[in-house]
Amino acid sequence: MKMMKLSVFLLILLLHLSTAAQNSGQRQKDSLRNVISHSEGVERLDTYARLLDYYFREMGDKEKRDTLFALSPDYLAFAAERESWDMYYQIYRSFISAYWNKGDNVTALDLAKEMYEEAKLRGHNSAVV
Repeated sequence: MKMMKLSVFLLILLLHLSTAAQNSGQRQKDSLRNVISHSEGVERLDTYARLLDYYFREMGDKEKRDTLFALSPDYLAFAAERESWDMYYQIYRSFISAYWNKGDNVTALDLAKEMYEEAKLRGHNSAVV
């Protein structure tokens, strides 16, 4: 009987900790989005990169991966406007990886080819890595 109570207690504790961790991650992403909306230049790009890292780690979750798909074009445009090519290609590679992890290999390959051709035109070798 004590073992049963202990098992139930541990299960409830684990569920609570899991929920708290999810809420903490969501709060962190919301905080980063807030910083992005009020910042410019390098600070904004750095914050985009940190937010992208969160989404990249969550790519196994379909809903969160879909959010990455929705946000990446805006991140790419922002980095391109500022000619921040290292950041641009980092975001681009993450976007391609999201499609690859989703199992959409054709789209991933098409995007990789586009990225490579674009980088060649710019003379930027970051897209080759």
